[in-house]
Amino acid sequence: MRPNSHFIILDTNPNTTGVPFSTFQNGEPGKSYSYGEERVEKLNLDSQEKLILHDFNWPNRMYETNLKRAGFSEITVRYPKLEDFSAEQIQQIEQEYHYKSWLNEKTQAPFILYQAIKK
Repeated sequence: MRPNSHFIILDTNPNTTGVPFSTFQNGEPGKSYSYGEERVEKLNLDSQEKLILHDFNWPNRMYETNLKRAGFSEITVRYPKLEDFSAEQIQQIEQEYHYKSWLNEKTQAPFILYQAIKK
C-alpha cells in the first residue's frame, strides 16, 4: 500500500455473536466462543432457506493487534446501527431494496467497521 493509504475491514460484530438480525445470525445465542473458534453463520434467504457458512470467532483485539503489527496507525472502529441513520435515509434504503423487516439491527450493530491508515 502507498503511504497514508486507508484500509477498511467490514466483518460481523464479534460483540453481537448469537444475536438474530433480519438477514443473518452468527453463532448460537448464549454460547461463548473462544479466540478463533469455529462458529456457524446462518444467512436468511428469500426462499425461507438458510445458507450455512462456516466462520470463526475473531474478537476485537485480533483486528487491532494485527493492524498495528502490519504498520497501520490511526485505527478507528465503528459499530453502525440502523438508529444511526436518519428517518429519510432509512426510508430510502427500504424503498431501494424493498425491505422493511428489521430486527435487532435497529439498536445493535450487526457489523464492525475498522478503518486504519498505512504510514
